[in-house]
Amino acid sequence: MSFKYLSSIFKCLVVLCTCYLSLSSYAQTTGGVFGPAVKEEHRSAQYRFAYDDESERYAQRLHYQQAVNGDVMWRMVMQARKTSEQSNDFDFVQGELFWQLAPDTKSWIYGLRFDLRARDDNRPAVAGMHFTNQLKISSKTTVRGILLTAKELGDDGRDGILLSTRARLDHKFSSTVSAGVDMYSVYGLTNDLRGASDQLHQFGPYVATVFAEHWFVFGSVLLGVTEPTPDKQFRIFLGRSF
Repeated sequence: MSFKYLSSIFKCLVVLCTCYLSLSSYAQTTGGVFGPAVKEEHRSAQYRFAYDDESERYAQRLHYQQAVNGDVMWRMVMQARKTSEQSNDFDFVQGELFWQLAPDTKSWIYGLRFDLRARDDNRPAVAGMHFTNQLKISSKTTVRGILLTAKELGDDGRDGILLSTRARLDHKFSSTVSAGVDMYSVYGLTNDLRGASDQLHQFGPYVATVFAEHWFVFGSVLLGVTEPTPDKQFRIFLGRSF
């Protein structure tokens, strides 16, 4: 068995293990399975909407991102949500910094994302560091795995580090259409990890398409796997590159 073959197996295992090791409020999941690649001169904006069928609540998110160079990109995010008291309540504002660590020429690329989130209602701020991977299985098929870690800040912040993962299997059917399956999981704090029956897992299909040259739309359904997880969530993202 050649070293090249063993190396490919190892890379695939790293990505898949990361897939099954995601921090999210799981109220309405507006987060995506972001990849490690940064495109030089990239600029884009997105509107995201997520609806939880059981609670009949929803969240709306706006973000703008721009590459600094071929390795680094920044993003600003603002989110509002429907609560029991208000139909459009401010949720959080967040700054993000992406850093691609492996060149695009590799079949396995990876990188880091650093977050800082400020929330309302006297909830503690959150700092995060996430490790994202993408492995090209074929010219049209890729798999992604993200390990997310986050720490609540301040006197009201909980002890321990929050652990979660996100995963994606994606297939390109054409230059403008792709589809696949996403999975989101949450495991709890490092000092109080949840048992299997209390963990949160969602998975479901998605489809994405580019249209009118600079526009794209993404639609997905997430289904709950465990008892504490919401049964169904519907999401649609609309974006434009500049």
